[in-house]
Amino acid sequence: MSHPTADLDYRAREQVRRALREMAMHPGAADEPNPLEALAVLLHLRTHVTRAERETARRAREDGRSWGAIGEACGLGVSGPGVAEDAFRRFAVQLAAGPPVFPWTCRDCGELIGDRGPVWGDAEDAEPDHGGGCERFAATVQAWDERWKDGSDEGDGNG
Repeated sequence: MSHPTADLDYRAREQVRRALREMAMHPGAADEPNPLEALAVLLHLRTHVTRAERETARRAREDGRSWGAIGEACGLGVSGPGVAEDAFRRFAVQLAAGPPVFPWTCRDCGELIGDRGPVWGDAEDAEPDHGGGCERFAATVQAWDERWKDGSDEGDGNG
């Protein structure tokens, strides 16, 4: 039985090859596309894959997934402070001189959240834009507080 990651790697590689054949090959061309045309196609594919990654991360946050879970899905390691922070930094944008943020819309309160990631002091600092009475935000704050009840100064970084 093949390893799921190996199978996914194989399938992704085949999709890229198929896209190159479809997008960079001309009728009657040899087996390989022109390398310069292939590079142009690959750069366009990368742009669209990057957009799809960011959109999927946004949907994950809107679904209530943590940065740690997103990091695990990205293959950054097992959930923890470093994995969560790396995932956030992968998708966040730097605006002017402010901190990096990752925008998503809270499905409970409908507000656009400027998520500051798992490195901020607490949930209220990391997700300051929720509307008053937002149940999701209240649950996030409660979960954050539960992680710190034991007196630890580490938390789990999953924010």
